[in-house]
Amino acid sequence: CTAVGARVRPPFVSWMTVREVVIHPAEFVTLAGMQVTTLLRTAVDIARFSDVFAADERAIVESLMMLGGFGRADCIADVEGRRNLPNKHRARERLTQCG
Repeated sequence: CTAVGARVRPPFVSWMTVREVVIHPAEFVTLAGMQVTTLLRTAVDIARFSDVFAADERAIVESLMMLGGFGRADCIADVEGRRNLPNKHRARERLTQCG
């Protein structure tokens, strides 16, 4: 994810989807001089948008939880605290599968 002001125009790649969203500044951290989304935001986005949510995706989300020091309840609270969030129900269902 990147800030909406960045307006990146990637080359056309058939498997790639570009989605522009508004992300609150608090959901960014700087890593090696680049702004990236927080571990919590990334975990929630994986739960919301992954085509499949199997063992590999769960392991990634669980690793993000461990690294970030947050849990399933924190992710679900983040999802529930957002109005009109696309794939909200999908994310909640998938996050309940994570330990």
